[in-house]
Amino acid sequence: DWSSDVCSSDLSELSGLDIDAELLLKHETKIASMHWDQVKDRDAVATYNKHSYQELKALMPNFDWDTYLATNKIPEEKFAHVVVREPSFFEGLNKMLGDFDAPAWRNWLRWHILSGSAAYLNEALVNQNFAFYGTKLSGTPQIRERYKRAISMVEGALGEEIGKEYVKRHFPQSSKKQMQQLVQNLLKAYEVSIKNLDWMTEETKVKALEKLAKFTPKIGYPDKWRDYSALEIGDDLHTNLGNIARFERDYELAKLGARSEEHTSELQSHWYISYAVFC
Repeated sequence: DWSSDVCSSDLSELSGLDIDAELLLKHETKIASMHWDQVKDRDAVATYNKHSYQELKALMPNFDWDTYLATNKIPEEKFAHVVVREPSFFEGLNKMLGDFDAPAWRNWLRWHILSGSAAYLNEALVNQNFAFYGTKLSGTPQIRERYKRAISMVEGALGEEIGKEYVKRHFPQSSKKQMQQLVQNLLKAYEVSIKNLDWMTEETKVKALEKLAKFTPKIGYPDKWRDYSALEIGDDLHTNLGNIARFERDYELAKLGARSEEHTSELQSHWYISYAVFC
């Protein structure tokens, strides 16, 4: 079903790409067979395999890691230590790369370029892509209107810029201060309650109060807005998608080796959500 539905002759004709569905299915199946099962993949100990960059290269020497980092402009120090969740998968993939089947990999790459771009191509390809991934796999009967999909894409790329505008219109600083005071009052009440508990030992109370002191409420919007000045947005959708992907990747890479910033937020200001973290 997968090969006939996803890689049908209709899709090949719509895209103008020659995709061998049977060859693709065979290649994908071979890759998938090297993955661990779901039970083993949930094992926190088995999946924590810390490797240095040199150990990573030794694990999969048939992949040119140096070229990969250089081409993508990723500093080598960002890969100084990595966690390899499934070492045997890397070993299996290394063997596949060693026994390199150029037609199979070329066909596989051609398909993934098409599949990864399908949601942003012409209407026929968008609908063909949704018919399988949206309807057949997920049970969603109808694709969202185009303008809603466009809004979601912009929100995903420029969430805090949208949030900043929302806050300017609907959530002034005075409202945030009121909520912060309310939360501080609640924290004080918790502190009093913990100290007066007759069933909790003094040692446990100390630990509870230490944890309470680490409670960092995040209300309305971050104390420091995200800087999007490095993100280039132009008139070409696919160029913009590539720029967004690189911008997000660099944003995440910058967090490696850095202290977690308390003033950042994982949620958007226009989602009507407040939460807290323990820092």
